[in-house]
Amino acid sequence: MEATGIPKSSGYRQINQIVEDGLLTEEGYAETSDGKKVSKYTALFEKIKIEIDTKGLNVQVLLKENILNESQIIRIYF
Repeated sequence: MEATGIPKSSGYRQINQIVEDGLLTEEGYAETSDGKKVSKYTALFEKIKIEIDTKGLNVQVLLKENILNESQIIRIYF
């Protein structure tokens, strides 16, 4: 977390909260050069467009199709 300047514990806590909220999904693991396994994550959204003008707020969201079933905040029923 050196790039952000925040403590590792705070970074992990924030990431865990975003995962709990369903905005990130664990996508597997990667191995570091010293042999440690670390989790890989992917976002729920492919693209988000937010427009604010005098008429109000317009939000367009393109969801990643391959992780919709894993989200805790979005459920699709056919």
